[in-house]
This record gives sequence, C-alpha cells and structure tokens, in this order.
Amino acid sequence: MSVVRDPSARLAAMGWRVIEPVSPYHGLQAMPGYYGGEPFFAAGPTSSIDLIAGQAVESALLVAWSRGRFGGKAALAGISMTSFVAQQVASHCHLLAAEVRPDAVMLISHSGRIEDVTFGGALLAMLGLGLALADVGWSREALARLSRIIDPAETPALPASHIVSILGETDRWVPYDDGLEVARRWNLPVANIFSYRLGHLGMPVQLARDAAPFMRLKQVLAA
Repeated sequence: MSVVRDPSARLAAMGWRVIEPVSPYHGLQAMPGYYGGEPFFAAGPTSSIDLIAGQAVESALLVAWSRGRFGGKAALAGISMTSFVAQQVASHCHLLAAEVRPDAVMLISHSGRIEDVTFGGALLAMLGLGLALADVGWSREALARLSRIIDPAETPALPASHIVSILGETDRWVPYDDGLEVARRWNLPVANIFSYRLGHLGMPVQLARDAAPFMRLKQVLAA
C-alpha cells in the first residue's frame, strides 16, 4: 500500500495529529538476533504480557507528551494485537494519573480473549504456536489463567460512549465473535460499533477508504 492511502494519511488530512508507535520487539525495538516481532511468538506465552503491558505504559506516556506538546484531546487506537493494548488502557486507565489517560479509545480487529486468538486464530494455528506451547507443558487451562491478566476487564474505566469498535465479520486471525462480545459487554453505543464483511488483512484497506469510524471518533472527542 502506498503511504498516500495509509489510514494515518487520511487521519492527518482530517486534521488529526498522528503518532504511530513501534511495538516492543518490532522495528527499532527489535532485539539483536531476532527479526521484527519474532520474540512475541518465540518467547511465548509471557512475551505477550510484556508487549501488551509495556506498550500500554508507553502509550500513556505518549498521551501525556502529545497533550503537553499540542494541547487538546487525545485518543488511543490499537489494531490487531495492539488492540489488546488499547483494551488494557480502556480497562485500567483509572489507575493512571489524569494527564496520561486518553480521552477516547478506538479498538480495531480486537478480541475479548487472547487465549482464543492463540488456539482459535488461523495465523497462530498456521505457525503451530498452540502445539509448541503444549509440547513444553502449557495446558490450555493454564494459558487461560495467564491470559486473564491481559484480557479486557468486565467493565471499562473509560465511559462506554468514548470507545469505538471496528470489527471484520470474516476475521479468521482474531475471532470476530469475541470482539463483538466485548463491545456488547461494555455497552458501547450502537453508533460506536462498526462491522465490515471482511477479514483481518482487509481492515487496513477498508480504513483507508472509509472515514466513517474516524468521523465518529472525532464526534466522540468533540462531545
């Protein structure tokens, strides 16, 4: 995809200031001797906690920095695995100082249970992660207990009206039903829930051509 059609370029054209952080283990945060993202799988399952919890803290610091640098309100968005980061912030930001809490959160291709992503998602099944974890003694029950640390809370710390959900109905990597269950359990307004008849990899393309979710996020922040 060209940069011109990137969702961030669309956001900038709509008047947003956009920060695209690099996740732990990726890009310039890759560890020596590993390709980008490899430790997330290779050091599983605890590496998922490191990445999600670590990036939640990094995101909070970026929220505080952006407010100090530009003023105004700040929203945090997460897509795919980083949607768990955004869900963590939405779940627990009441524990953070006011200046580092976002005013709104956007969840894109998200899920309610990382356990189901591990055992039910097509990508991790293709990689054989579930079998590899079982071979070294991780039962599904033990992983379920561990995953609850980073699964979304029963109720969000942010007001439900400040959370926007975007899901792909045919997503085979991050199960759609789990994401929809979170949106319903958190009582998100109907206007804040967007569903598209597409899979995981189609979502960035959809967001590059459809501004409706971003327009809704602007309305949320303006309210």
